Amino acid sequence: GINAEYGKQWYQRRVREAVVSTQSTGEHLTVWGAFSHRRTESCRAYNPRMLTFCSMFECGIYGFLLLIGLLPFIPIKAHFYQIPIPNISNKSGFLSTWPVWFCHLITPLMCNRWLLWHLHRRGIATGAWVMNHPHEFARADQFGFSGIMTDYPTRLMKYEKERFVGTK
Repeated sequence: GINAEYGKQWYQRRVREAVVSTQSTGEHLTVWGAFSHRRTESCRAYNPRMLTFCSMFECGIYGFLLLIGLLPFIPIKAHFYQIPIPNISNKSGFLSTWPVWFCHLITPLMCNRWLLWHLHRRGIATGAWVMNHPHEFARADQFGFSGIMTDYPTRLMKYEKERFVGTK
């Protein structure tokens, strides 16, 4: 996935050129988007053939729509729902500026098991990022994310092997 957070037209053009020129991955296998809703919409407008992930605004809206029972009737533009788990990821990075109480409030909304199940049924992959420790991997599994993004793939592999062996 490509984070198009920069949002500049030249950046989007360069990313698109790089993706289109790569025969093996190309547009149909590359995911891009941004935390910002405006920038994610700009990515969609710039190249509608490339896959996108939800902006944080869309993640919140989908959680709210599920809560009031309208999500099944609303079209979803994104192909991927990948988010940080707010009450885990607020220790560093951009979420560190969010109040802890707010992270605890929105986590059940944005990481709701029914929401993730619904998105999966609609063909939308779900992922938690960036999880780097076994307790974080376990939390993402408890919520029901279909994927985990990490800076430490060997830790995640070890966790998955131990989890698989533990279920036998």
